[in-house]
Amino acid sequence: MQTRNYVSGSAGSVVASRLAEDASTSILLIEAGGDPDPLWDIPSNAGSPIMDEFSWNWNNAPSETACRGMNEGQCKYHRNKALGGCSDVNMMLYARGNSKDYDEWAEQGNEGWSYEDVLPFFKKSEDFLAYPLSDEQSNNTVDRKYHGTGGPLSVNIFQDDLKTAEMRKQLKIAAAENGLNFNNDCNGAIQTGITDLPVTVDQDFLRDNTAKAFLQNAPDNLKICKYSMVDKVILSSKKAVAVEFSYKNEIKTVYARKKIVLSAGAFNTPGILERSGIGNPSILEKHGIKLNHALPGVGENLQDHYYLAGNFYYADFHPMGPPNMLSTSISSFGGFVDSLSFGPVPDIMFVFSAIFKVDHGVTAQYTNYANFNKSLAAYYSQRAEKGDILSILLTVLKPGEHFLLTEQTKRAKSSIRQDREFILSSDVKMSGCLDVYLSVPV
Repeated sequence: MQTRNYVSGSAGSVVASRLAEDASTSILLIEAGGDPDPLWDIPSNAGSPIMDEFSWNWNNAPSETACRGMNEGQCKYHRNKALGGCSDVNMMLYARGNSKDYDEWAEQGNEGWSYEDVLPFFKKSEDFLAYPLSDEQSNNTVDRKYHGTGGPLSVNIFQDDLKTAEMRKQLKIAAAENGLNFNNDCNGAIQTGITDLPVTVDQDFLRDNTAKAFLQNAPDNLKICKYSMVDKVILSSKKAVAVEFSYKNEIKTVYARKKIVLSAGAFNTPGILERSGIGNPSILEKHGIKLNHALPGVGENLQDHYYLAGNFYYADFHPMGPPNMLSTSISSFGGFVDSLSFGPVPDIMFVFSAIFKVDHGVTAQYTNYANFNKSLAAYYSQRAEKGDILSILLTVLKPGEHFLLTEQTKRAKSSIRQDREFILSSDVKMSGCLDVYLSVPV
C-alpha cells in the first residue's frame, strides 16, 4: 500500500504537471501503456496503424446509417494506450472550442467557464511559434490577447510543402471567391475562415505530445506508474479514498491524502466508475457490483463528430518539389464555416487531404487506418494509381445524435453499442510498472 496527495490518470498529464508545481505535494500518475513510439514524432506518420500494444481496439457497433464502407460496418475509434494518450497519434490539429460555447456554459451556471475565464489557461500552456505576437491580428501576426509564449506545449503551423504549396494558394483564392476569407488565426478573435490549421509541433517540426510537453521534465514529487491498469476507485462513506490497479499481474492499492483525478477518456472513465459502484443501479446489479452511488448518466450522452470522407477529386497540384516528411502536407489546411448564414459561430470544420499518385504506400496506410472494406479500399487505390487526389473531410461540430455506451458480448471486439462487459472487465495482462514507484518511501 502506498499513499499520495493526488492520484491521476494518463489523460491527466496536464493536471498532474500543474499539481506537481506545489513541491509539498506528491502525485502518482497511473498509465495503462508505456512510452510513446519515437516514430510517432514524425508528423507524416500521423494516421499510421496503431499496433495492438498501444491500441484500445475500440469500434462502434454496426450501423445502418454510418460506417457502411467499413469492415463489418464498423468505424474504428483510435484511442492510444501510452503516455500522452491520443496526442501521440492524432493529426496534431490545435483548435480551441468557439468562444460562444464557453460563454454558453457560463450562462448555464458553470461558474469559471466563460471564454474570458479559460483564456488565461490556454495562454499559460502555450508556446506559440507560428507567427509573431502583436497588439492586433494581421496577415503576418496574431493578437497577443489570445496567445502565449514560453508555455510547455508548442503550437505551430507547418511550413509550405513544395508538393502542395500551389494547391493551397489556389484553394485560398477559391474560398475567398465564395465568401470565405483567409484567417491566419482560428484561435483568435474570429474562428471562421480558411486557414493553415495550428498544430502541436515544436520548432523542429516534430510532434509535441502532452507527455513531452508536460511530463518530460517532471519534478521528483511526480511519479509515473506505467503498464498499470486501473480497476476501480475505492470509496469510504461516498468519498473517493484510494485506487485499485493491476501492477505486474497483481492487484495494488494506492491511497490519496487529498484527491483522485480520474481521466481515462470518454470510453474508459465510465467503466472505472461502474466498477467502482458508481452508475446506473440496474446495470451494476446485472453485473453483481455493489452500488455505492446511483448515477444513471454514467456511460450515456456520448457525442461524436461524424465526418464525410468519400468526396475526392483528381487535381493537378503543380508541385514545385517533393513532399516534406516533417509536415502533414495539405492535411493541416482547412477551416471553419457557418454553413447556414456565414456567421461567426461555425457548425462545420473542413480539412483537405491529399494522396499522391506516387505515394509509397500512403493510400494503403490510409485505407487501413480508416478500416475501409476491401471493395472501398480497392476503389480508392485504383483511383490513386491514375493521378493525384484531393479530398475534403467535412466534420459536424455540434452533432445532434447522442450515444449510449451499452453492453458488449465479445471482449475481443469492443463495441460502443452492444454489451458493457468489456467496460466492466479489467482482466488484462500487464507487463509491469516503473519499479521506482514502489521503492519510493511514503
